[in-house]
Amino acid sequence: ALAEEWWAKTVQWRAETKIEEVLSRPQPHYDIIKCHYEHFITGRDKMGHPVYVDVIKSPNVQFRELKSKGVTVDDMIGAHIASTDTLPHLKR
Repeated sequence: ALAEEWWAKTVQWRAETKIEEVLSRPQPHYDIIKCHYEHFITGRDKMGHPVYVDVIKSPNVQFRELKSKGVTVDDMIGAHIASTDTLPHLKR
């Protein structure tokens, strides 16, 4: 029952924030974010799921640098969602 409740909340949040449209939204700061906020897919786990890694060495320095280049928190969230929302679509 709890899992169903959380799933319903997730579906509602995705609808409210229009997450399904994220891949078609422009990500004007994506290259800057990728350069200063290292993240990548390193392989797959034993069940075949992609393994996504965020490398956060010095978050305050990284985020200050991104902010100085015009990147907002919303830009970061959008880029992160775009990166992680593509994971289910990766070919094995």
